[in-house]
Amino acid sequence: MEKKSTKKKLCLAVTLGEQGGAQRYVYDLATHVPKEAYEITVAVGRNGTWLQQACAAQGIRTHILRHTTRAIMNPLRDIVSVWELYAFLRREKFDLVHANSSKIGFTASLGARLAGVPRVIYTAHGFVFAEPLSWWRKVLYWLIEWASAPLKDVLITVSRADERLAKKYHIKPKTLLTIHNGIVPPDFFSRKESQYILARRSSMLDFASPTIGVIANLYPAKGLRYIVEAAELLKKQGVAHQMIIIGEGPERPFLEELITRYRLNDTFRLLGEVPNAARYLRAFEVFVLPSVKEGFPYTLLEAVAAAVPTVATRVGGIPEIAAQYDALTLVPPHDAQALAYAVQKILTTPLPEKKERAFPFPLDKMLTETLRAYKN
Repeated sequence: MEKKSTKKKLCLAVTLGEQGGAQRYVYDLATHVPKEAYEITVAVGRNGTWLQQACAAQGIRTHILRHTTRAIMNPLRDIVSVWELYAFLRREKFDLVHANSSKIGFTASLGARLAGVPRVIYTAHGFVFAEPLSWWRKVLYWLIEWASAPLKDVLITVSRADERLAKKYHIKPKTLLTIHNGIVPPDFFSRKESQYILARRSSMLDFASPTIGVIANLYPAKGLRYIVEAAELLKKQGVAHQMIIIGEGPERPFLEELITRYRLNDTFRLLGEVPNAARYLRAFEVFVLPSVKEGFPYTLLEAVAAAVPTVATRVGGIPEIAAQYDALTLVPPHDAQALAYAVQKILTTPLPEKKERAFPFPLDKMLTETLRAYKN
């Protein structure tokens, strides 16, 4: 007689497969949750291939959700998406569903409850209603979070700031808790190695001038227009520099137009997607994250691990990271002048001696706390 498996069936679900924070989080869980205790499937929407390719390389089962997209303006498609999730979750008889990002946080929670899944977890990687959107979109995204909260056994926020936001806007799951993102710091290239490899990718790069770097998807929430405006201010002030943005996204045409309008084509380099981009952080004299909305950004954790002087906006969980890293300067969001001033100060002021301390956001801590949420 075949022995029944004692493993719990876990579905990690995410709206998009493109490379980003939520996808990185799902991948880290899928590759580090103990295989002797959990049978893991990653369910991912049809847009973007990074996550499914990364999981396939590690032998992790993936399932493509053909009707799951980020858009929220097609009720018929959303009904089909819920049905698709319901049918999949019921057929597979999962013990636990862990949804990630706002859209699938709603559809997977509803589908899981209809399918009789015993436990539903949802991680909010920053609430979409806090993004720079029209008022009615903000209300719609808040309504999605508010209405679906009772369907969730646990809502994990990745920052205390988002936990406070959930309480402020009456988003009430059965349990609300904060678990900071954690990482295993990558094997960083040295400054010389980083600059050499990046220069081979783009002949336009010139590391004779101080280099300011950004690693981010090109979305409005990343506030990249403000780093372009800051670069114009630095140029007017005679601060020699080179600006590199690593990442891709729908704002690229807008940013290219803005760079041309401000006559910064000799200063700016948009490198697009670069595999393992964090390994090149030490190529930068300053790392900048000008976001107008964030959760608990991985690129900032990697900049901390790389010990690169950093300027970031005071949004989401970023102040919680700054509390653990002396070389992180906070500025207000939507403020190109403050960005330019902070960058100039770092470039012209001798840095204080680095204090040796343990990395404050290890992956093991995040994993332990998440597994506890799975069980309790």
